[in-house]
Amino acid sequence: MNKNQDKKFVDFIKDLKKAEIEKTGQISPPLKQTIKQLSKSIGIKEQKLRKFYYQIRPITKRDYVIAICAGLGLGPLDTNNAIKIINKNFDSISEPDTEELTKEKVLFDLLDNAYYERRSVSIKEINGALQRSGFDCLDIPESKLGQSLANSFEIIQSRVYMNDEIPLYNSIESEYDFYEDRFYGEMEIKKKNNGPHYLLRFHYKNSYELFAFNNDRTYDYFSRKAFNSLESTGEFAPYFSDLKNSVSSYVKRMKETLDDTKNYKERISANIVDNKLHIFMETFNYAYPEFNEYYLVEKIGDTYSFTVSNESLFMKLYRKEDIRKKKIVTYYDLDLLEKQIKEREDITVLRYYKNRKKLRSFIEMKNKIDQYKKDLKDKKINIRDPSIIDSQDESFLCEVFKVESEFDCAVDYSTEYWEYVPRKDKATIVLSNGDRLDISLKMLREAFVLGFNSVEEINSFLKKHNAFEEIFE
Repeated sequence: MNKNQDKKFVDFIKDLKKAEIEKTGQISPPLKQTIKQLSKSIGIKEQKLRKFYYQIRPITKRDYVIAICAGLGLGPLDTNNAIKIINKNFDSISEPDTEELTKEKVLFDLLDNAYYERRSVSIKEINGALQRSGFDCLDIPESKLGQSLANSFEIIQSRVYMNDEIPLYNSIESEYDFYEDRFYGEMEIKKKNNGPHYLLRFHYKNSYELFAFNNDRTYDYFSRKAFNSLESTGEFAPYFSDLKNSVSSYVKRMKETLDDTKNYKERISANIVDNKLHIFMETFNYAYPEFNEYYLVEKIGDTYSFTVSNESLFMKLYRKEDIRKKKIVTYYDLDLLEKQIKEREDITVLRYYKNRKKLRSFIEMKNKIDQYKKDLKDKKINIRDPSIIDSQDESFLCEVFKVESEFDCAVDYSTEYWEYVPRKDKATIVLSNGDRLDISLKMLREAFVLGFNSVEEINSFLKKHNAFEEIFE
């Protein structure tokens, strides 16, 4: 049974407000609106809206629900929940699974971005986006009053794509890195009545470019015009706005996928924490998904921990964020856990088998972590790919660790490309705390591959260890 089936719309909104207060300490401006304010912001008469809001008057069209939810700044997920509360037979707004331009995609992207920007969307804005993409306005009488001005351009095609030119190395450290500046959107538009033909390009980092098309439908790069803001794009602003919505929504969906191990079955990675090798692995409890449990195993040095959480924590560890407040329960001894499971007699059969599944998962993950550590030691895998160094100038390591002057880096004019190179193989680094660190380029290379980020980290480690290989002991 749908959990929202017997809930009233007004109670649903109250729950959303309560959830926002618990999460952020405040309610977003759109959701905080009174009926009177909402009426003005979306363009539905107050008396009519009030009857819809409290379900005194039946809502017979899905588009009314979309208009109200857009005005309240709800995202696609909450809007779909509201749609089912109002009428379980209404279709939900489908999440785009391709970049094909559809009416559902226009609605999804618009609601998605308004939600993250914490703003209200009017019927007029919705209809404008739909019309520019060649679709009908919302199927409600208010659309006649809320239609945008006549569009002077026709959209030929629109797409979102990712630039693959950024080099990707076989590094554990960068395996799940998310490069926002790789995402672009392009829209081909043509002035009506055989007017000029243009290509609009939006970069996720908020850059706007406009190109004119040649007669052979190739765009003229030298016609390029760049804009620093949406407002400065003039008559193209509505189209750039639609393109921005599409790109931003696509990037958000990619991030949400990346942040949840449920989309990967299992994930494992490693980094350096407090001079110790930190290996961590996470999986989701697919056997009993109704419990919404994630299993996380960490090994820091020679100490294991086994955590159960109701949200994915993998990417937080990958980014070296603090997860202590996120944990539900953590175990440090699997033998003790097994004993507790056997001794508990006050639980249901379902929970007993769920606990057995948890124990088996932890044991399997521990074994995989041990093998992962062995592969790191044998250099079958690396926290950082050594080929990153080989593809750079010789001074690369000195620049990474900020020791160019200590290694006497300078331009070598005898080389073909006047390369910037270190003129020493070894150097003594005087640190801010007064310590002196004797180190070679070879040692910097080892430290880089292991994931060290500074000479201070290297010094701290080598004060307690004789060689980098001891990190695997």
